[in-house]
Amino acid sequence: MEWMETYLDGTMPEKSALGMIKQDIKEYGFDTFLDMPPETIIQSYIEISEEVTSDLVNDFRALFDQERQIEDLGLEQSMRIDPGDSMMALRNGMSDIMQSMLLYVDVQRMANTLIEENES
Repeated sequence: MEWMETYLDGTMPEKSALGMIKQDIKEYGFDTFLDMPPETIIQSYIEISEEVTSDLVNDFRALFDQERQIEDLGLEQSMRIDPGDSMMALRNGMSDIMQSMLLYVDVQRMANTLIEENES
């Protein structure tokens, strides 16, 4: 486990992958983590992606609606939402999630290789 923490200690995708790995090991055990099929891993990431993007979109809509209401009242606004920046942040977040999933599978493969090498 220590080498995983060292290997995945840096970027947001690395930290996310480590968090997912730790959660799966805690929930299913290390041996099950080693044998977990890619489809199961992908499904977990899909569920998290749907939850996160849904929350982000709902937050954006609420802030955008508030901005419109303030505008309709004729009040001055010192700060406005930038839809382009918001979409870029969403794109970057989705890219991070995909990179995290790739790292998860890569670390799982590395762990299996290390175990096989130690057994032979």
